[in-house]
Amino acid sequence: MPVPILGNAIAFALEDPPNYFVNWRKQFGDIYTFWAGEMPIICINDIKTINEKFVKDGDIFAGRAQITELFEITRHGQQGIIFEEGDPWRTHRRFALRVFRDFGFGKNLMQEKIMDEFAYLIKTVKANNEKGIKDHSIQDYVDLAVGSVINNLLFGFRCSENKVEDFKEQKSIIGAVIKDFGNPAAVVMIYRAHIFRHFPFFSTVYYRMIENRDKTWDYFRKNVEKRKALIDFDSNSEPVDYVEAFLRKQKELEKTGETHYFT
Repeated sequence: MPVPILGNAIAFALEDPPNYFVNWRKQFGDIYTFWAGEMPIICINDIKTINEKFVKDGDIFAGRAQITELFEITRHGQQGIIFEEGDPWRTHRRFALRVFRDFGFGKNLMQEKIMDEFAYLIKTVKANNEKGIKDHSIQDYVDLAVGSVINNLLFGFRCSENKVEDFKEQKSIIGAVIKDFGNPAAVVMIYRAHIFRHFPFFSTVYYRMIENRDKTWDYFRKNVEKRKALIDFDSNSEPVDYVEAFLRKQKELEKTGETHYFT
């Protein structure tokens, strides 16, 4: 039974995930509805129904919840491959798959890039050992390696060598954004986020989300502008990273004058 305005958010505050979902399944069965603030969410727990709805009827259930206001304060709107739906989603998904395939996704080339980062990881651990450092945070090494692979695909440069501090700062900001999403206050705000900026406690979460969004956006904006300044749009050279591929496609569509989703 949801509480007005709060929905089932009290349950999220009282227990650690995923305990409340486990308990609700025991109590209500494989399909039940819980409320995130004023928004009902249907939760499916059995493999047969999941397969039926999301595989067999995938086109029908492929959409995303329209939590527009929350996405405005966390990411400047409901856009991108993960959170969009309809034609913009199909366009960007198709484009991303093609670009990543060209970059070696699922091929030996991608494996080589990952192995290069792994080799650098081992080299760094050995170097720190020689400096007398005996206690190592493996998670930090692995995070840096993974971040380096992703950053290389996006912007064409690695984090592992001279961008370590930059990476750590960005990782902490993204971590803060994810933590905000897990806050019970964010669960309550999910449907009509903007009205909660007027309420104590909720306003703190609201403006912290905006602050973290702007920090994240600033990082990506700076790196996109740097890449844009280096691209020769008159050449026919193959893109070396995702941002270049995206900007070249954007330029191509702007020349034709047709409406497009590459913004």
